[in-house]
Amino acid sequence: MKNILSILFASFLLIGNVSAQTDAEKYVDENDPEATAIFQKVRAKYEGYESFKVDITTIIEVPEHPKSEEQGTLVLSGEKYNLDLPSHTYLSNGENLWVHYKDKKMVQINSIEEDEASLMTPNDLFKIYEREDFVYVLTNEYFDKKTTVQQIELKPTDRGTEYSKIRVNINKKTSEIKSIKVFFKDGIRYQIKVSNLTPDVGASTAFSFDKKAFPNVKVEDLRID
Repeated sequence: MKNILSILFASFLLIGNVSAQTDAEKYVDENDPEATAIFQKVRAKYEGYESFKVDITTIIEVPEHPKSEEQGTLVLSGEKYNLDLPSHTYLSNGENLWVHYKDKKMVQINSIEEDEASLMTPNDLFKIYEREDFVYVLTNEYFDKKTTVQQIELKPTDRGTEYSKIRVNINKKTSEIKSIKVFFKDGIRYQIKVSNLTPDVGASTAFSFDKKAFPNVKVEDLRID
C-alpha cells in the first residue's frame, strides 16, 4: 500500500496546530455540518467534469530519511486515471493497473480489487468525502497568497488503521482541492499538492499501457486469472 501511496502524496504545509487537532477530537461520532457543506461544493465542482487534468507535486517525509519530492500530472476520468511522474507512470482503465518503471524499462500489470478498502488511487483521494469510515471537521480557515483556504481534518472511525488522520485544504472561492495530507502513525507523512486544473481532457489521454509505443519495455503480468 505505501509504495503506491508514496507516489500520490506530497509536501508538508506545516500549518496545523494543537487547537485545531483538539477541535477535531470533538467530532468523534458525527461530521461537522460546515465541513459537510464545503465537501458538497467540492463534489459539485469535480463531478461537473467528465474528466480533468491537474499538475501535482508530491513530497514524502519519512523519519530519519531525506525528503523526497516529484512533480507530474494527473488526469482523472471516472474510474480511469493517468498519473505521470518522472520515475513512474500509473495507468488504470478501472479494471487493471499498469505501473511503468521508467528507469528499469519495465511494466507491471495488476488487477484492481473492487472490495479493497484503501486510499491508494487518485479516484479515492478526490472523492474522499464520500467515504463513510471517517468523521470530519472544519478546523481552520486562513489566507495563503491572497487565497482563502478552508482546512478540513478527517479521522478514521476504525482506530486500528495505520493512519491517524487526513488533512484536506480547499480553495474557498473555487471549491478546488489544494492539497491532501495523510498522517501515518509510524511518523510517515504523505501529501499531494494540486494546481492548474484543466477540464475535459480525457479523450486525448491514455489509460492503458501501449506496448507498441514502448517496444523495449518488459511487461510483467501479475494478474491472477
